[in-house]
Amino acid sequence: MGREKSGAIESVGETQVAIRRVIMPAFSPALITIMRSVLEDAMAKVPAEQATTVTKAYLAEFILKAAAGGLTSYESLITAAVAQLPTIVSTFI
Repeated sequence: MGREKSGAIESVGETQVAIRRVIMPAFSPALITIMRSVLEDAMAKVPAEQATTVTKAYLAEFILKAAAGGLTSYESLITAAVAQLPTIVSTFI
């Protein structure tokens, strides 16, 4: 019986790991550094009165989704983030 419990727990653990990989992809340290730079550089383009933590959070979410979707270079991420800024900023006007 102890082995069955252990097997069930192990199976659940493996499922949780698989779900995390789908929901939350793992990013390399290098890509995380790129995403941070993109976030800071894109936020520098936001007008001061709209550069709130909420705007930054929406932009960070967009960058994470873009990276998860395959955009992994600084150039591609900053281009996508800057193109998204009007949509993000207009949400709060």
